[in-house]
Amino acid sequence: MSPWVLAVKRNWSGPFAPKETLLNTSRSHSYSLILIAALELNGAPWWLVAAPGLTLIIGRVIHAKGINVPPPDFSKRVLGMQFTLVTLISLALLNVGWSLLKLLG
Repeated sequence: MSPWVLAVKRNWSGPFAPKETLLNTSRSHSYSLILIAALELNGAPWWLVAAPGLTLIIGRVIHAKGINVPPPDFSKRVLGMQFTLVTLISLALLNVGWSLLKLLG
C-alpha cells in the first residue's frame, strides 16, 4: 500500500472506519465478478461460468465460519482464502484459455 493510504487508515477511527477484512473482500470479489462476467461475455458454457462462482461462494463461507474460531486455529480462514485465490487464478487462466480457443479454433 502507498504511504498515503497507510496514513489515512492509521488516522481513521470510529464506527464507520473501514475494516481490513472488508477492504480485502471487496477487492477479491470485484476482481472475481469482473472475470466471471468476462468469461460469460467470451461465450463460455454456463457450467464453466457457474463453477468458479460456486467455488468463490464456498470459499467465502468457509472463511466466514473460520473468523468465529478462537485465534490459535486459523485453518478454516486459510482454507477460505486459498479457495478465493485459486478461484481468481483459475478465472484468469480460463479467460485466457477460452479466448485462445475461440480465436484459434
